[in-house]
Amino acid sequence: FAAHGSPELGKMVIRRSDGTTLYQTKELALAKVKLRDHNVDRSLHVVGSEQSLYFRQVFKILELWGFEAAAKCRHISYELVQLAGGKMSSREGTVVPYHGFVAEAEAKALALAREHGISAAPEAVAHRVALAAIKYAFLRVDTNKTIIFAWDQALSFDGNAGPYLQYAYARSNKLLADFAQDVPRLESLDYSPEPAEAHLCRTLADFPDCAAQALSEHAPNLVANYLYDLARAFTDFYQVCPVLKAAGEVCFFRQSLVAAFNSVLSSGALLMGMELPQEM
Repeated sequence: FAAHGSPELGKMVIRRSDGTTLYQTKELALAKVKLRDHNVDRSLHVVGSEQSLYFRQVFKILELWGFEAAAKCRHISYELVQLAGGKMSSREGTVVPYHGFVAEAEAKALALAREHGISAAPEAVAHRVALAAIKYAFLRVDTNKTIIFAWDQALSFDGNAGPYLQYAYARSNKLLADFAQDVPRLESLDYSPEPAEAHLCRTLADFPDCAAQALSEHAPNLVANYLYDLARAFTDFYQVCPVLKAAGEVCFFRQSLVAAFNSVLSSGALLMGMELPQEM
């Protein structure tokens, strides 16, 4: 690397003196096949940050070999996960197996579902809440920061958590179901929106730019935190702006806002792989 102007990359052994290969030998061979034979749009390597130097070396070798498509390769690094009580350690018995982790999440979510009076298929709802709690807790954190996982935060129905988004979505579904007719199309409206309505409108309008930025920067946390801001804006709107009891075109306008929120939240959750229960 030093001979090609990148001394900071140190050295990488591709083949041992006895002719045997290493992990990076196979990595480079696979990369050649992908870039040469499959015309990939992008090649993303989602691997922990401790491998950052390794991937910089691999990508540089591909570049030196003349693969222009090496520019399509990117290492999406992430930091580690810690429990609220401290680091995981196999020696101390604090490593959490995935299946046990999900089972505990489902048990806690089921208890919360019953506590909140969720009667619609509580076991099915608990499963979706558990997975949303886990996914959102991981995805809302910048990949350059360590994730501190805590059950009470991840399973919150009124904080920056997956269940909070699910609850807001279910509430919007209930409102839409209570209307006697479909959402009307308003060509014009002689009405000055309340501050909470205007804020919700502005937040809804931010979604396309947020999604585009998240894609460009490979940063799902941007979508996660946008959805939390959107759910808060909807909750504020719901608390101060009566929907079903509003009169005439104001009622239709607010119904349209609820429908727009429902649609955008659903689209954002889809990007994050989160299921939203129809009712809770």
